[in-house]
Amino acid sequence: MACALTGPEGRAGVDGVSVELSAAAGGGLALSGTSDFVVHADTADLLLVLARSPGSAGDDGLSVVVIAQDAPGVTITPHVMLDLTRPMARVRLDAVRIDGEALLGVQGSAGAAIGKALQRAQIALAAEALGGAERVLEMSVEYVKQREQFGRPVGSFQAIKHRLADMMVEVEAARSASWYAARVADERVAELAEAAAIAKSYCCDAFYDCAANAIQLHGGIGFTWEHEAHLYFKRARASATLLGSPAWQREQLVRVLGMGAAAVPAF
Repeated sequence: MACALTGPEGRAGVDGVSVELSAAAGGGLALSGTSDFVVHADTADLLLVLARSPGSAGDDGLSVVVIAQDAPGVTITPHVMLDLTRPMARVRLDAVRIDGEALLGVQGSAGAAIGKALQRAQIALAAEALGGAERVLEMSVEYVKQREQFGRPVGSFQAIKHRLADMMVEVEAARSASWYAARVADERVAELAEAAAIAKSYCCDAFYDCAANAIQLHGGIGFTWEHEAHLYFKRARASATLLGSPAWQREQLVRVLGMGAAAVPAF
């Protein structure tokens, strides 16, 4: 199953959802609109679509519908993505008729549940980013122990040690944010929005920084397609924008804490 949760611009949160669930000609309901950057949409059997009632905004009027990928009126166009290991596609829905069983829950009442589900998804993505950051740190440490320059391992040079130490600090801080957010999701739901924003923003930043440093620390081989460092870097960059960029997450955190609001980042 692939989740079509955003509008044509891929905007974070539910504000950008533009797929509409409305009455169909001749009775019943129909889906119309576009959802973009849907992960694995071209290979999924089913599509879970987030749609809104005509004229609704924000988290009002949201519904969740499950349809077959090959249902009449569904058009899926794959994208060429930066991260080829997480393919995405644009899903266009042209008056796709649905029956009562396809609608999950009560029509127009999914807003609160969707908000919490997206926050849990952000925590899961933060955990993945933590794992990626840990892995590129391990790769880098192992490499600088083996690679020799001027008759000794490059890991013995102070500049290399400093960079690795900075990476380790980022990884450990990301671990704390990720673990805390996971515990909040289980035990302290009232703090879920705050913990999700912290974990997603910090862990994705840490993964990106560590992946970029790993390429540098691997020297010439780190810049080649033959080495796996570029795969981590691309995943880090793509994950940062998925479900809201770090800048967007920090703006949500400011709002949750009641500290006012600056211009809201689009993604």
